[in-house]
Amino acid sequence: MAKNELKKPDVLGLTKGQMSAMDGAYSAVYAIGQFFWGTLGDRFGTRRVVLFGMMASIVTAVVMGMVNVAWLMGVMFAFQGLWQASGWAPLGKNMGEFFSQRERGGVMGFWFTNYALGGFIASIVAGYAARAFGWRYAFFVPAGLLLLIWILFLLFQRNRPQDIGLPPIEQYHGESEAVVDLSGKAGAEKEGTWQVVAAVLRNGMVWYLGAVYFLVKPTRYLLLFWSPVYVADRLGTDTLQSGWLSSMFDLAGPVGTLVGGIASDKIFQSKRMPVSVLALFVLAALMVVFPFIRFDCQRRDQRHGVARSNARRVAARLGGIDPGQGTKRVAGDICRAGGCARFGWLDAGAALEPVATESCELGHRPKHEGRNH
Repeated sequence: MAKNELKKPDVLGLTKGQMSAMDGAYSAVYAIGQFFWGTLGDRFGTRRVVLFGMMASIVTAVVMGMVNVAWLMGVMFAFQGLWQASGWAPLGKNMGEFFSQRERGGVMGFWFTNYALGGFIASIVAGYAARAFGWRYAFFVPAGLLLLIWILFLLFQRNRPQDIGLPPIEQYHGESEAVVDLSGKAGAEKEGTWQVVAAVLRNGMVWYLGAVYFLVKPTRYLLLFWSPVYVADRLGTDTLQSGWLSSMFDLAGPVGTLVGGIASDKIFQSKRMPVSVLALFVLAALMVVFPFIRFDCQRRDQRHGVARSNARRVAARLGGIDPGQGTKRVAGDICRAGGCARFGWLDAGAALEPVATESCELGHRPKHEGRNH
């Protein structure tokens, strides 16, 4: 979200290449972090790991808002990747502790709305903060909100049902405990040991899903990291407007996760792959078609550019009137003389919108009102 501000010369003047390198550092460290945060979550519990990761992310965000040099901003982005990697694996384990296999499709579909809605809210909040207080507050304000979430997590989160006097979820539902492979026995190894890690790595499905995610994630992070910049470059929007438009990507996410989770439970008998395959086909089609979509506002911008150019030529021909306020006066004179539509080269559809429309209204007002305007 902050990219549209960070690329301004009076802020940090970052180039797209530099911002891409920062994204790469973030993503690489995030991927590396997944290897050990999950194991640490098994060994020390979700609570400790996530509380530490969130607080480290808060502190890093505050530092990012105080940075004045590009290379240090890149280092902070990398650290953010490390701290934010502490959430996914431990929290996924946490959800598995409280919900059985037959419930997890719908429950996880609902839970997955957190990152989509969170991204939507964060984009809007950061955009408003940057516009109202300056680009640094695009880091400070989200850090403050995350601190509130950290407090709620500290007060209400527990690692497993047994921590609050409830039986394990499998026992409660009369289900067998999960195993890491078909030949394994539940509880054969302590969680977080390398034996369990090795057993997971021998599971072919883990490698298959990892390969799928490896191909999907570039698309997701492309939209997540660069849609505000893409929107601003293509539509000429400011930071807040770009945040609103790009946040539609996140806002639509909860619909997909909820529908996909429920459909996998109810229609596909708790099979997750059919829903994923259908969604990926639709995503691929949209990514191919999207660059060829021509937005109406782009056509209007082109017409307005022609209108402004023609109006300036009229101003020049009628005495070199200043093209700022003079353009409006000239257009008003044109309307008083017989209407803008008489000038075939000054296309009414373009010239009247938005400059000449205001000017024509000016031209039909009493002269003293026009001068006051």
